[in-house]
Amino acid sequence: SAATIIYAFYDPNCPYCQAFREAASPWIQSGQVQLRHILVGVLTPSSLPKAATILGAANPHTAYMQNVAQHKHGGIAVQESARIRGEPQVRANNQLMQKLGVPATPAIYYKDAEGRLRKHLGMPPAHTLNLMMEGITQP
Repeated sequence: SAATIIYAFYDPNCPYCQAFREAASPWIQSGQVQLRHILVGVLTPSSLPKAATILGAANPHTAYMQNVAQHKHGGIAVQESARIRGEPQVRANNQLMQKLGVPATPAIYYKDAEGRLRKHLGMPPAHTLNLMMEGITQP
């Protein structure tokens, strides 16, 4: 029921993805924004297994939040059964990222107040973050 829905390509090893999630937290907690992560594994060799573990977990949200909480200490531990279940979806997400020509994470997609699709690569500066979270048209 959030007024603003934002999609972000997210690599579990990406420090800028982590920073974006932390910066968006007040809007998420308030219920104004729903942040939908498209988990990819592109930055390091451990990215794909971690992303697959998150998506293949019995509760992907809980696994994602574990990665967020443990990010400074290497992120979520890879669990082989979850990795096997989640890997096909992560590979599909990697392909989607490639098809869209997205060169980096986070790649953030959102609609402005006029309903136009917008994209921002990397950690947005505070002004842009406020605009995207509040669905305001950028000048």
